[in-house]
Amino acid sequence: MAKSLLVNLPCRESIPDYLQVITPTKAIARSLNVPHYSLESLAETVVKKQGWKIASALMASRVLQEAIRETWGDGDLVGIARKVAPTLNSLWHGGIDFEELQQYPSIRVKKLATLALVYQQKLREQKAIAPAELFWQASQTVNNTNSYLFYGYFTPGIERIAFINAIARDKSIICLLYT
Repeated sequence: MAKSLLVNLPCRESIPDYLQVITPTKAIARSLNVPHYSLESLAETVVKKQGWKIASALMASRVLQEAIRETWGDGDLVGIARKVAPTLNSLWHGGIDFEELQQYPSIRVKKLATLALVYQQKLREQKAIAPAELFWQASQTVNNTNSYLFYGYFTPGIERIAFINAIARDKSIICLLYT
């Protein structure tokens, strides 16, 4: 049997026992009368089992500043980090390959890709990942799948879809609401 996509859950009482329910909020879990377990906590569990830690905001900022100093030289490290971090996070969420991005003809893009790779390497030296790469890292390191019902994720990004696809065994269900 394959994975399924449902539009609206037919009946809350009809959730099969073999499915672990994954919801984004406690309120949604409560409405289904199930314990709350989110996609984020599932991904965190996967990466932590592999020995990775998720960099705190402070750690991520400090490591990014070190990477900026190493790749672009001294300057307003805090200001540059604040300016660059949202772009790096967006690229990570989008699943961009920074090694391929280095081949792009734009010098600015190449510099950004190099910075991202140095930043990632510095995090790896501390056995850490950036929070924005959580789902991609979890997708690559999944070694235990289960059957899930994903409910309440109405507009999942590509990184969440990749993780769902990696972690979900046959008979798993993604339920989208249609009103």
